[in-house]
Amino acid sequence: MLMNVKEAIRQRRTIRLFADRPIDKKVLTELMELGRFYPSGGNRQPLAYAFVTKEDTRAEVFSCLRWAGYLPDFVIAPERRPQAYIVILADCAGADQDVGAAAMSFLLAAKSEGIDGCWLGAIDRPKLGEILGIDPSWRIAAVLALGYPAQESVAEDMVQDHKYYLDEENVLHVPKRTQKQIIVYSDL
Repeated sequence: MLMNVKEAIRQRRTIRLFADRPIDKKVLTELMELGRFYPSGGNRQPLAYAFVTKEDTRAEVFSCLRWAGYLPDFVIAPERRPQAYIVILADCAGADQDVGAAAMSFLLAAKSEGIDGCWLGAIDRPKLGEILGIDPSWRIAAVLALGYPAQESVAEDMVQDHKYYLDEENVLHVPKRTQKQIIVYSDL
């Protein structure tokens, strides 16, 4: 199911419900290798990663995350939880652009393999650091939850509100600003 990067960008959506299907170790190994190639300001390369795939550790990581802030009644059953996590670590302040570049690189590479994800920032960092044995010199910057989707998510033009929502058929709707709303200047 390989796709080109334009398709991956258009089709990538945040997914919070995953199929109970493990991700092939070969795919995860390729993602680990790709973690080296994100663009880095000044080529400082301030990031490192923790890859989590074992079921018991995944359950512990899950307990450190807050999901779907706009959906207060949203519950993720154990069989719909992610099959892998990538914890993005930074060794310095001011690495936010690097974190963003690495996170999006991982999500697009995963999407090209039919894997979706959720980029999480609502994290109990001290607890997660303890679970994974992360040296305190590393800052936990973000967590990417990955798996094969068990949820449909669609982008739609934003009319008034930016908040995502579930419809009566459990389809996740994600409002996106229109091109007219985001282009402030063009001389095309």
